[in-house]
Amino acid sequence: MLDYGGRERAFPFYVVCDVSQTMWDPDFNTSARIPLDVLQDAVPDLIYRAELDQTICDAALISVIEFSSRAEVLLPLTRPGETDDLRRFNRGDQTDYAVVFDLLRRRIDEDCRRLAQTYDLKQPAVFFLTDGIPFVGDRDQPESVWLPARNRLLAPDFDFRPQLVAFGFGQARRNVLCRVASEQGGRRLAFIADRAMDVSEVLGALIDTLFISISASVAQGDLAVRVPEGMAWACPLAAG
Repeated sequence: MLDYGGRERAFPFYVVCDVSQTMWDPDFNTSARIPLDVLQDAVPDLIYRAELDQTICDAALISVIEFSSRAEVLLPLTRPGETDDLRRFNRGDQTDYAVVFDLLRRRIDEDCRRLAQTYDLKQPAVFFLTDGIPFVGDRDQPESVWLPARNRLLAPDFDFRPQLVAFGFGQARRNVLCRVASEQGGRRLAFIADRAMDVSEVLGALIDTLFISISASVAQGDLAVRVPEGMAWACPLAAG
């Protein structure tokens, strides 16, 4: 699909998944299914569904990134119909937010500089899925460590500053999600699951929402996110 300037659109989406120990260790889970097992099935299904949706295929590119004590790209930014192989998620250990925000800054910069040479580039979007809080060593990761990395990613002078949507479930905390997410329309793009709902069900509904959000965003040319079933806004509306 061409825009009015005669160039194809490119709308980058990054799906970032927490794979720390709480996502796969049965000692930390009472869900019907281990959360990481749900993602192992649901994320490839998301890519497959995107491949069958012409609206998405016309403009979207999708990348999948995992993080724990390190961050790794499992799927480089790719058109859904050109995805050959999505590597399986690894079982990680701790939850280092700084390392994944640093990786995102580098990858988005590299990807978007390349795309901007050829395409009508839209603002990138990051979907950040986590079941807990930043935790490194034997304690919570200090905000003074990970927040600067997040702020570099969303810095106003970063040419390819993304919209960052945070989805929290399990032991995730509202205050952390609100610090992670970017803002749209006077509200932080952060959502938290109902603790009474099974995490595996939340994840299934969340992946459905990502598909709908990608399709709607591509159709309107700007990020469009709905509240996933079993989740609610994590942050209050900004005053005024």
